[in-house]
Amino acid sequence: MKFKTNIMHRNMMMIGLFFVSVCMARAQQPYLSRQQLSIKEAEQLLLKNNAQLKLKQSEVAVAQANVTQSKVFDNPQMGITHNVYNPVTHHYFDLGSKGETDIQLSQRIYIGGQRMNGVRKSIAELSGTEADLDNERRIVLHDLREKMIDINALYEKSALDKKEITSLQKIISVYETQVRKGNIPAAEVTRMKTLLFQATKDREGNETDILNAQKDLQILLGLGNVEIVPVINESEMLGQAALLQDTTSVFKNIYGRGDIRQSESDIEVAQHEIKLQKSNALPAINITGEWDKNGNIGHNYFGVGVSLSIPIFNRNKGNIRAAQETQNQAMINRNIAVRNAKAEVRQAYATIHSLQQLDLSDKNMNELDKMMDHATTQYMHRNISLLEFVDYYSSYKDAKTSIIDSRCQLLQAANDLRTAANQ
Repeated sequence: MKFKTNIMHRNMMMIGLFFVSVCMARAQQPYLSRQQLSIKEAEQLLLKNNAQLKLKQSEVAVAQANVTQSKVFDNPQMGITHNVYNPVTHHYFDLGSKGETDIQLSQRIYIGGQRMNGVRKSIAELSGTEADLDNERRIVLHDLREKMIDINALYEKSALDKKEITSLQKIISVYETQVRKGNIPAAEVTRMKTLLFQATKDREGNETDILNAQKDLQILLGLGNVEIVPVINESEMLGQAALLQDTTSVFKNIYGRGDIRQSESDIEVAQHEIKLQKSNALPAINITGEWDKNGNIGHNYFGVGVSLSIPIFNRNKGNIRAAQETQNQAMINRNIAVRNAKAEVRQAYATIHSLQQLDLSDKNMNELDKMMDHATTQYMHRNISLLEFVDYYSSYKDAKTSIIDSRCQLLQAANDLRTAANQ
């Protein structure tokens, strides 16, 4: 029995260790799967899954319901009164033929646009909500392309760090053997290890940035634990920006942007609000009808009348003035939106023009790689000194990182121009 118990404990321990090893293996793999996506594929996925767009679509549905409700007439009001004590029959709550019952009906009648101005205001609010949806779509698509461009640049930097680490490890491995033989000083290996530490630190920093960017991208696309590998067609993105060089045409297109259309809808809403408040200053009219059984006037009395409010004390001037100020604010906001849109276009143009003056070609990148490979070979053959190699190394890393950053900035500027131009 004791032998069987030890076997059971041993099996349970093995199962526990296996479970822990599986959990640690999963923890070391932050993503369940890996998926390559082009810009167009990612845009289609975003339009289908993005939660923020779904919220804006729900807001449009609410505005549509408000328009439907604004077109509905008010229900008539009915009042019924029955006498408590009948002085003729001396009965309480006499429901017989001699009891008195009074029934009144009242229906609101709108005049001077009291109803239609409210309907027009709701329709204008619906247009503003639809424009807000278009603007949100424009913004999230811009954010999507921005994240994909950033992640692509981070992957390029990570590849650069990996190449440096591999090269430095190779040098250190060879030189440690030479140090043991006494052929070279140990200080050179120490300096190489310092460079290796810095490269490893840079790679870890890039990996953290990639994880953060991937999280934002997954939220935009509505995906789970999936690593998105962007497939960026740089020539296509820059070609789209090149088609937007006509500033006159671009400045015309910005008036179709969702934020500007929304500001114009706000002006229209304010205009209808002014008309509505002016019409609310008119009397509120109700047509009434009455039937009174066994009343003071006579048996089965029927009467029709009109009731209206008399605008003596309240002429709605405060609400009218507030609506006029709201219109002025909406006009100011519209002008601000137009100026901001034009400034975004000019800024994108200036950034693209500035970065296109630099040599960011693949040919330049390949020449830098060849230079560094050559410097590594020369150093390992002791044809150049440690200081010369470190100088080559620093210049190579700075130049290549600068090119990666500049290419990323150029693509971001092309993305900014496309978004600002409402394309």
